[in-house]
Amino acid sequence: MAGISKGGIQSNFGSRDALLEGLFERWGKDFDWYIEKARKEMPEGTSELKAFLHGSRNVHLEKSDRTKALLILMSDSAEYRRFSQDWLAERMRFIETDAEDSRNQRFFFVLNEALLALMSIGLISLPEHQWDEIFEDLDKLVGDKIK
Repeated sequence: MAGISKGGIQSNFGSRDALLEGLFERWGKDFDWYIEKARKEMPEGTSELKAFLHGSRNVHLEKSDRTKALLILMSDSAEYRRFSQDWLAERMRFIETDAEDSRNQRFFFVLNEALLALMSIGLISLPEHQWDEIFEDLDKLVGDKIK
């Protein structure tokens, strides 16, 4: 961005923490938009988990640099990790703890997010088509296990 300094951006928020809180809030809204978009594109009656998995993948794939930045910020501060933990817990609200398939839902939710984190920060380097295959396999497992 030409003509805009890092200090100028930060001064609009008052502090680094306020700037980061603003970024987290914006990213959270954007993430929710992707999940809602996935829900609308899927057949009626699709589970919340399936909509979340697809929305989460889409936002991570389309905004991979932002995902990397978010993961770095979380590793930098206990406060931001706590914020992210709370945010993810809120996204897991659709998993009913007394439901018969809640164990499978938690497993697929965590597995999806772990795979995306590994992919985003490059801890596992695979060609794109192999990542696609991994997520296709996950979708098959979810389809077989989740109502």
